Amino acid sequence: MMLISTTTRNREVSEEMSKLSDQSKAKRLQNSLAQVRIGQDELNLAIFPIAVLDKREQRTKRYLEFEETVEIKSGTVTRKWTISGHAKEGLPSPRDEDLYVGLMELTREQGATKKVYFSRYDLLKRLGWPINQSSYDRLEQGLLKLSSLHVNAVNAYVDSGGNPVTVGMTVIQEYKLHKENANSAPKSYIVWSDRIAQSISSQFIKRLDSSFYFDLSSPIAKRLFRYLDRRFGKDTYFFISIQKLAFEHIGLSRGIKYTSQVMQRLTPALDELVAKQFLVKWERDSNDVIHFYKNQHFGDRIQMSLPMDEVMISYEEEDLPNKEIVDNSKAVAIFNMLIKHRLMKSVAEKIVLAGIKESSLSSIEAAIAYFESLKKKKYPMSNPPGFLCHLIANGVPATPEEAVEEVESVSETEGEIALQMLEVEYMNYLDQLGETEFAKLSENRAKTLLDKKRADLLTSQHADTFKRWSASQLNEHARKMVKRDLARKAAIPFQAWCSSRGNRSGTK
Repeated sequence: MMLISTTTRNREVSEEMSKLSDQSKAKRLQNSLAQVRIGQDELNLAIFPIAVLDKREQRTKRYLEFEETVEIKSGTVTRKWTISGHAKEGLPSPRDEDLYVGLMELTREQGATKKVYFSRYDLLKRLGWPINQSSYDRLEQGLLKLSSLHVNAVNAYVDSGGNPVTVGMTVIQEYKLHKENANSAPKSYIVWSDRIAQSISSQFIKRLDSSFYFDLSSPIAKRLFRYLDRRFGKDTYFFISIQKLAFEHIGLSRGIKYTSQVMQRLTPALDELVAKQFLVKWERDSNDVIHFYKNQHFGDRIQMSLPMDEVMISYEEEDLPNKEIVDNSKAVAIFNMLIKHRLMKSVAEKIVLAGIKESSLSSIEAAIAYFESLKKKKYPMSNPPGFLCHLIANGVPATPEEAVEEVESVSETEGEIALQMLEVEYMNYLDQLGETEFAKLSENRAKTLLDKKRADLLTSQHADTFKRWSASQLNEHARKMVKRDLARKAAIPFQAWCSSRGNRSGTK
């Protein structure tokens, strides 16, 4: 099989996207504007199954094993994932995995706490289960299975030095159920295991479009979506052998002997992911390898639905530039200037990478300089980040009025909606609040928080980047993140903050 570069594949995806009809683009925009439920997924639980698709194996199998071989800095390593279930009830089912996804969504909404409260009624509504006694019983059985699940993970996690380690873990440490009605306050709760709680606190998780997940029609489609969404990362192309995909990551029974039978199970799910525009297309080659092409606009649904204050609080943690940018000092300077002017990281990256490719970094610098000169003169701009993007894309105009007219004329378009910017004053409020809260800490408490934050950063999904930093850079970043955490706990929510100032522009 001839290998094709990821860059070439990504270009093919872009070409496929450009072929979408106007009707498809309009549908995508309409979907992106709908309210999206945003959840989260622990990275290893997205890669390896914790549920058994085959109903017979849920009770007959005492354990299941999955593995994959990956490349890390020190070489090739084999990661193994062994799950065992409840002595009587057996291994979790796909509906129990739905329950995990629903609980992760609640966890995110409640501030990523280890102990998560819920009402049974609300949880059933989230899962799309009927409100009846059978569902209440099913919910209790699901919690029993998830709390009894044991995972032996070999080389799936790393220590603070980035070295693979073996971890024996559970998913749910404890749960408690209260009987309540639709109007009751949530009293039931689950407590995540220490390992899952650590993954959440160290950002060893990714956002998940929960509304899309629960809209999928089959367990295989749901499992495929979570796995591929994790595997793609920032890329739009990925390939894997059919056997590895089916048996090591989706969890199909190894009793299925023929590839044709495997594809009979996978094809409807794959086609559904294309029909619902997560994938642009998928292809099977002569070597029984599947090639996946992701819709590059799919992530816009989540980005446009994030609460403004949440995006602001996560700014510094997530806004780490692409390696190609890091290796170019001029590009780094421009990237940092764009972030300073409140452009979202994904937008800043695209601008700078395009500048590197087209040798136009100097033009971007000129646009930023012009923008900054207008700000110093206090020139009125209703959408400063959007105005800056316009200057970069179209060049410096003869007069500032000319540029402002063009920017305002495209008000309410897809571009402006997709790149909804954050309010500068609220960012300043958060920064000041973080400084105030940090100053209140005792010396010992401050040291404890800083030590923990440094450890979390060095085991996070950006660990490779942080390890390249000097000790002083890492310490300064940890200090900023601790202040952000403190601000998050003490801050007035963005909409309430706007209302308290008599400004409702931030309300939806």
